[in-house]
Amino acid sequence: MQTPSNFLLRGSLIGLLMLICAQGAVAATAVLPDIPYPYQDQQEFWVNSEPLSNAQLRGKPLLVMFWTQGCYNCRASLEWINTVHHRFHEQGLQILGVHTPEFPYEKNSQLVRDKTAEFGIEFPVMMDNDFIFWKGMRNRWWPTFYVVDQRGRILDAYIGETHRATEKSAHIENQLARLLANQ
Repeated sequence: MQTPSNFLLRGSLIGLLMLICAQGAVAATAVLPDIPYPYQDQQEFWVNSEPLSNAQLRGKPLLVMFWTQGCYNCRASLEWINTVHHRFHEQGLQILGVHTPEFPYEKNSQLVRDKTAEFGIEFPVMMDNDFIFWKGMRNRWWPTFYVVDQRGRILDAYIGETHRATEKSAHIENQLARLLANQ
């Protein structure tokens, strides 16, 4: 008979292994889903950009960030992703912010526009108020970062807060640099 602490430890280890395997499986087989209607052709769902389509994104390395303006971990990651944008944008990297609200008040498009400006975000942000793209990507966490190659294949997913000069950020930036060098 297992004690409660052994049961919890075993369950935690199984959960961790499932997460690691799921990340590897997603990275090895997934393709960026099409940007769904209405996000592909209605300006009201976009900040800092005209509506984008997959055809416009293909041919460039892409970093997709799922975030929401009220999430502390997302906001803590914005300094890093803004730095990545400034470092790699001129080399051809496209960053796509996907604002998917955690709470109903975060669906307010003016609030998202105001917070995007306040946080200094200059890359395109798509408002995914109905979780259409979130579900298409099978995303589950804020923030999550997806590295996508020029053909639209998802190479890797990184979950959680990310900062400059950490092992995780260095790994993502190295992946992006390799993709940009192979254009």
